Amino acid sequence: MFSHERFARRAGRASAHAGPGHCVPGRTRRRAAGHPREPAIAQATKAGTAPAPATRPSPRPVPWARQPRVQRVMYPLLVGVVVLVLWQALVTGFDLPPYLVPSPLLMAKTLVTDFAPLMLSLWVTVKITVLAFVVAVVVGVAVSFLFVQSKGIEMALFPTPCCCR
Repeated sequence: MFSHERFARRAGRASAHAGPGHCVPGRTRRRAAGHPREPAIAQATKAGTAPAPATRPSPRPVPWARQPRVQRVMYPLLVGVVVLVLWQALVTGFDLPPYLVPSPLLMAKTLVTDFAPLMLSLWVTVKITVLAFVVAVVVGVAVSFLFVQSKGIEMALFPTPCCCR
C-alpha cells in the first residue's frame, strides 16, 4: 500500500487506485457465486438445492410501557411525582415553617383558595413583561440602525454597549 493510499483511507476517501465502492464506509463488496468465502447457505440457495428461507414470524407486540411515545411522557411525569412526594416528605418530616419552604400541598391549596387575586397579579406581571420586551426590541432596533447609518455615532456609543453587557 502506498503512503498516499494510507492517508486517503485515514481521511475517509478512496484512493485513485481503488475500484468503485472501495473504502466507502458502510458498504461491503459482493462476492461472486462460488467464492470460497461466500456462506454455504447462500451458495446452496443460488444453486437451487436448499429450500427457500422461511419467512420471519410477525414481531411480538411491544408492551405499552416500553413504547417510546409512552416513555417520553411517563418518565418525566414519574420524576415529577417523585420530586413532589420527596419535597412534601422533607417539609413535613423536618417541620419546616411555611414562610421558609411551603409544601406542595399548601401551595396547591393556596392556588385554589386565592385563585382570583393570584390571576390578577399574574395578568399585571404578564403585561409588564410584554411591554418591557416591546420597548427593548424597539430601542435595540433603533440603536442598531443608528450604528449602521453613522460611523461617528458608532464610535461614540460603542463603549456603552460593551460596558453594559
